[in-house]
Amino acid sequence: LAAPAWAVVLGVVGCALPFLLVAHWASAGGFVSPTHAALAARGIASDGGLQIVGTDRPPLAALLGAAFPSPWMLSVLACLGSGLIVVLAWSEAARTRLPGWQQGVVVAGAAAVPSVAYVATQRVDDVLLLAFFLLAWRGYVRFLGGETAGGFTAGLWLGIAVAIEVRAALFALPLALLAPLYV
Repeated sequence: LAAPAWAVVLGVVGCALPFLLVAHWASAGGFVSPTHAALAARGIASDGGLQIVGTDRPPLAALLGAAFPSPWMLSVLACLGSGLIVVLAWSEAARTRLPGWQQGVVVAGAAAVPSVAYVATQRVDDVLLLAFFLLAWRGYVRFLGGETAGGFTAGLWLGIAVAIEVRAALFALPLALLAPLYV
């Protein structure tokens, strides 16, 4: 993202607002995500101790449950992660030759699908996994363009993604197999 950090943060928060409204609506209606309820319950049971990271799987999701032992706070985190995903998608759409309003329609149309709204507000682990994978993808593309730092960034984000979901290591396999073709 070429924008200044404050602009990216404002973009993430702005893009997270519609998801926050959906999460609030669901919470006000009495819906509690089973995923967030389980993470929060494990976090409360750990008494905020970091031992949960070594004993519970996936470790980063367990840490989030310990740090934010409330289903609502986990929904807020999921919404912020979803805002990041929208910002990343829009920055990729900006690389096309579409006018800005058409880019917005494409990204908003994808974000407005009801199943996306559910995952975006009620599955913090899946949202963060996708966000980290998209950040890894951006680094990988930079690496293929000749930037060594992009490869480091891709590996770092994939490593963090593995802390959320071990199967994320499978994401690295196609990237590793294709890299020698471009180096």
